[in-house]
Amino acid sequence: MERPAGSKADVIAVWGCCVIVLGALAWSLASLRAPFDSDFESDIGSGHTGHVDGFVSGAGEHYSAVWSVRDAEFGRDNWFVLDASGSKVHRLDDEGRYLGSFGQAGRGPGELHRPRALAVRGDTVFVGARDFRLHAYGADGTHLLDRRIEPPSRCSRMGLGDITSSRFGLLLMFTCDGGDARAIVRLETEAGEYRTLAVDAAPADNKRVIRPFRDMAVLAVHPRGFAFGHPEDECLGVHDLDGLRVDSICHAWIPRHEVPIPSRQDLAALQSEAAQAGAELAIPKRYPPFDRVFWNDGGPVYRTPLPKDVSVSQLVAETDSGSSRLLEAPVLFMSRGAALAAWPDAEGMRMAVYNADELGRRR
Repeated sequence: MERPAGSKADVIAVWGCCVIVLGALAWSLASLRAPFDSDFESDIGSGHTGHVDGFVSGAGEHYSAVWSVRDAEFGRDNWFVLDASGSKVHRLDDEGRYLGSFGQAGRGPGELHRPRALAVRGDTVFVGARDFRLHAYGADGTHLLDRRIEPPSRCSRMGLGDITSSRFGLLLMFTCDGGDARAIVRLETEAGEYRTLAVDAAPADNKRVIRPFRDMAVLAVHPRGFAFGHPEDECLGVHDLDGLRVDSICHAWIPRHEVPIPSRQDLAALQSEAAQAGAELAIPKRYPPFDRVFWNDGGPVYRTPLPKDVSVSQLVAETDSGSSRLLEAPVLFMSRGAALAAWPDAEGMRMAVYNADELGRRR
């Protein structure tokens, strides 16, 4: 049976083409991940070599067992690194020494099917996966339990974007394809209950406009609860753990970099296909200003593209005199004042960790 013109399948097919075009321009491991957990992976950066303002791609220790770094968090004196390609969690100590790995690919108890995000809560490491299962492990890697994540109902199609810990339970961010939201944050309490705390509303033209950067919502812990929103908006909202918006964090000071004209031309070639599917393709002229935000003692730290090489990321923070660049590498994560940098290569990953005192000097 032929699909009717303008069907949802047509729109999804055009969206997939857009993702592939923009995926080639991704500026970090997570920045242009395929929307809504599709089968397209964009672990960009594996071909980066040479020097970047004094940083050498071969810096740090080499780990052949680590295939990718999709997420990372520091807790219980260890770094826990989520390797989505290898379907594992790797443990490093606070100086970057390898301590072992746990997890494996599969759908059985403790097995990971396309893991998406990681969070450390007390003595427990949680991993959220594409199939909306949440896996819990002890800090030593012992498998504790698996349970189903309850996604919100107001998205027609969604993906798990991020998870983080709060004093009341886990915060889970879902990205939406269709419906009246771009992203939704829900609280999962220790009693196994779910409550929606915040919604990032979609533009009024959302239903038939394909926006390639739509799924890039961000979630971060904050002293008053959590920060949440979309990088292309002027500010992120700060919400308390009852869901009330209590403040904003604005980021107009972060520069944005243009999407190269050849790539925009590739997208323009898809506009007629989008029109035939009954949708409008919005062609971005600039990258979003950042793709991740972390909360440090002094305030938010953003992961942004390096101006002269968008395949490399940098950690930047606002200061009274402008901004401060803390660190740069193809893959970067920050947690509890420390940072993890990674340089992918053909035989695994090189990784290095830096404490708070080192960050300002690593430029």
